[in-house]
Amino acid sequence: MSGWGSTRVTEEKFPEIKSLTRNFQSLNIDMGLMKGLTQSLFNVVLHVGKNVRCLKLSVEELENMPEFYLMLKEMPLLEKLDIVRYNIDKPVTLTDNKLSEICLKNLKVLELGQGMWFILKEITVPHIKTVVFDSYHLNHPGLIDPYALTLTNFLNRSDTLKEITIAGTPLKAIFLSDLPRNFKFHLKKLSFELYDEKVCENFEKFLESQAMSLEEIDLNSNLDRIIIAVFNTTRVKKLTLYSDRMPREKDFYDQLIPSQSIKDLIIKQSLTDEMLKGVLEKIPNLKNFKHICGFPSSDEMSKMLAFMAAHNPKLESLDMFGFGDDQDYINTKFDNLKSLCLKDPNSPQTLIKFIINNPSITSVNIAKMPKDYFEEFMTSLRNRPGFTINGTETRSYSIKRTC
Repeated sequence: MSGWGSTRVTEEKFPEIKSLTRNFQSLNIDMGLMKGLTQSLFNVVLHVGKNVRCLKLSVEELENMPEFYLMLKEMPLLEKLDIVRYNIDKPVTLTDNKLSEICLKNLKVLELGQGMWFILKEITVPHIKTVVFDSYHLNHPGLIDPYALTLTNFLNRSDTLKEITIAGTPLKAIFLSDLPRNFKFHLKKLSFELYDEKVCENFEKFLESQAMSLEEIDLNSNLDRIIIAVFNTTRVKKLTLYSDRMPREKDFYDQLIPSQSIKDLIIKQSLTDEMLKGVLEKIPNLKNFKHICGFPSSDEMSKMLAFMAAHNPKLESLDMFGFGDDQDYINTKFDNLKSLCLKDPNSPQTLIKFIINNPSITSVNIAKMPKDYFEEFMTSLRNRPGFTINGTETRSYSIKRTC
């Protein structure tokens, strides 16, 4: 929430904060080892809460829940609530509000750390857009059943939801139970982490129910059924995959129906030949490709670029760590590539030849080039007709073609 007055609040700062007259719109309260809201902290909230739109609360425990809910009532303009929990190994004891239900009518974003989902029993959020249910314990016995009703009921009444991030305990709590899932929302983005076969059937039905509205999926799963469902039942435009979770067998990718809708592909972790080819063949309309983390061998990189040029002719943007030492990629030609972003180009002369060989490239962004190559790279491209270079010896620069 750029431009908002903000502060990080710890107990020793309470007197200082109370003396200020500025209107804080963003508040970060770090409670450390405090297990509840002290009177001093509550007084601070009374002082600044009326203008707060974004609240981040870092806690170990919340033992005096009525005071916590009263604090929320003092923030009528609150748009984002993020509760981070330090003590993730200790299950939270479910407690009752003993107050009337609290309506956060302006809340749009809700992020809840491990075990903090119980507050969903006590609040209504009629205009909620985004929820993040964080879970570090993917197999925490005893947490699933108590939270199933709370989580499911919350989603059943959250008609305005557009984005969900979910994994581990909350995902299991919702999709392992026999509770009715009468979700009326139509998601645009779904991020999930799923490895439990027992959840597959219900989660697959959930994907199908959201297939027409979903535009973006962040898929972290090693389950064949779920991967196939994402490709074969949804019409997403942007897809993120975790390559270490994806199958290696070529036969698996024969089951995927080519997606005409996916335009953006992000791959995290190391690239593997079988996975990448299997996926790229199924995305003929791909326009933007980004690889995060992991660096393939030079030989694999050359083969990958050649494969993309042949099977993804509409590709316009490449964002990668680097191309490696192998010079075979110089001759790879993309018909529509416009933007190239590299963290480490390794060999400037080889990269320069690739750029010149692809006249459709109009923008190149480079970072972390070895200092020894800086002058060589700048001189070589500066002498090429049609390029302008903006950059300094900070080793981060942008090159644009002007004709």
